[in-house]
Amino acid sequence: MTKFVVLILALMSIAAFVACETDEEVQGEIRQAEESGAATVISVNAATLMAAYDANEISASAKYEDKIVSVTGVVNEIAEDFLGDAYVTLGSGAQFEFTGVQCYFADSNRADLANLSKGQQATLKGIVKGFLLNVEVRGCTVQ
Repeated sequence: MTKFVVLILALMSIAAFVACETDEEVQGEIRQAEESGAATVISVNAATLMAAYDANEISASAKYEDKIVSVTGVVNEIAEDFLGDAYVTLGSGAQFEFTGVQCYFADSNRADLANLSKGQQATLKGIVKGFLLNVEVRGCTVQ
């Protein structure tokens, strides 16, 4: 099972890499939308976001994908993928939780991750980019 999860995470990272949009660029999109007044931020908790994708991926994609979200949840993991991209995975805090909301950060935001710890509640903002085992949110910042 662990090898399967690692493989899925690796494939997610490759897909993100192929898309060639950096987290710095995504953060720029968010700033630009906020400065122009065109930004609508959807506030949601990690459990609700995951449940939406679990119940109906097509409906959840229509509602959340390519939208700015402010996601609140319990920090399950703070790590780097095999490409060196920093991420935080948020969940509901339930024991034995295998999926969650995986939030990727630009290198310029790595210092903010030093203030997070597993088990604490956190709110992160970014743009939902898809779903493959976890909901992927890019260009994240700690709120």
